[in-house]
Amino acid sequence: MVGNLEHKIKELDYLLVDAVKNYQSPERFFTYSHSLIQACRNLTFAVQSNKKEIPNFDTWYLPWRETMKADPYMKWLHAKRTKVVHEDVIASESYASLITLTDYARVIFEAHYDYRTSTDDVIANAKQQIIDKPELSYATMEVERMYRVDVEGKSDELIHVLIHVFQFLCMLVSDLEIYLDRKDGYQGPPLNLGNDIENDLSYDDSFRFARFKFRSGESVGGSIVPIVRDDKMVQLARERYGEVAETISSENVNEAAKSLFRIAKFMIQKDGSYLSMAFVHTSTGFNPLAAVFRDRSEKILFSHQLAAYVNELSGDAVIFIAETWTITDVKKWDKRIKEGKEIGGMRNKKEALSLMMLGKDGTSLGITAAFTRVDGQIVFDEENVDYPSPEEMGFFIPVYAMWNDELKSQQKKV
Repeated sequence: MVGNLEHKIKELDYLLVDAVKNYQSPERFFTYSHSLIQACRNLTFAVQSNKKEIPNFDTWYLPWRETMKADPYMKWLHAKRTKVVHEDVIASESYASLITLTDYARVIFEAHYDYRTSTDDVIANAKQQIIDKPELSYATMEVERMYRVDVEGKSDELIHVLIHVFQFLCMLVSDLEIYLDRKDGYQGPPLNLGNDIENDLSYDDSFRFARFKFRSGESVGGSIVPIVRDDKMVQLARERYGEVAETISSENVNEAAKSLFRIAKFMIQKDGSYLSMAFVHTSTGFNPLAAVFRDRSEKILFSHQLAAYVNELSGDAVIFIAETWTITDVKKWDKRIKEGKEIGGMRNKKEALSLMMLGKDGTSLGITAAFTRVDGQIVFDEENVDYPSPEEMGFFIPVYAMWNDELKSQQKKV
């Protein structure tokens, strides 16, 4: 009996995973969601139809039946058991929307679609509308999608509802096994099971978003890679870079940025290249990140994801160090950007190592050191130090905008 129910739980798990995987494809998503809803109801039917195999069935089942009646999500499941998902379950608040991120600063294109429109169709439609804008060649398109349902008069995201139901049924089957093993000491389901599930419920909702490069349509995911400095990593760094790899003081962010740039110069001279790094400063110190991107569109996306990460950590300053190009002819650089071309294709450019630092209070620092490669060695030119305004630091515009929004929100509360 229990073994058969455990098999059905696995079936629910598979269907839930498939629904999440197909969130961006409405027809397939509705197919798996509808199947999952029916399978959830079938599990409760299976329990009732096999009650003869469960001693004193009512002793165990009646408390669970009352618990199900008290849980809004299980009541929703009971009410929707005979309805087709995309006709009777989805609420009017469901949507699919698209924004286009380009060169850090602004949303160039934004549109809203019927939730039944597939992500492929959303992207195709967007390309037709903005195909005449070459400056968007390195833009990233982000599709956000949400299917909402009505649960006792409140709008709720469908996957959240289904996860709650799945967790509830998992606990029901597990409790049945306990009941069969400990008939005398059985105490029944928890008094506030639904609240307990909600309090413990945590999941990544990144399935709601799909990001693509405008030029190629290639899917692009997250590029935030936190670096954990454990004892082994610290030891390896010391062995390779010596004392220069010691921990940086976080008391003075400006001075710390200069020290990090000095370390970066040493590392690129030692290794011949430097992995782009971001450092988010918080009240407890610096949080290093590997900045993983292959071209400008991915770099733009990274800058927006970095803003979200800074917000998550309640960061008060951020530093970014990377290899870059120095260009003397600013007009040609600007023209190439507007034509949607990479800077790497320009002539008369020079390799450089660059640092940008921006504080929540508006303080800033910029350091650039051009270099040449001579007989396998890297030789740096004199450092160029400046203090640009936040608006001039294009890469940090999403971070600065996030901080401004936070400040405005605090001012409204006051």
